[in-house]
Amino acid sequence: MYDIFSYNVEQSRGDTHNMIVILMKYHGHTLQSAVDYVGNLCEETIKGFIRDRKQIPSWGPEIDSMVERYLDGLQNWIVG
Repeated sequence: MYDIFSYNVEQSRGDTHNMIVILMKYHGHTLQSAVDYVGNLCEETIKGFIRDRKQIPSWGPEIDSMVERYLDGLQNWIVG
């Protein structure tokens, strides 16, 4: 998702390490179709994370607490 928000600044600096730039340059996307593609990819990734998180087994309160903190960190990283 960050690549969508940072695209304008990065492209003005000539930075090519952005999914939007890569999709346009190497896969023939327009700006809009690249943004749509990245947005959909992010949405599907988040949905998959939420779905898979519900499938995590329990290993007891102590381990479950550590796993929960770890998963919270992953969730915050994905959104950030």
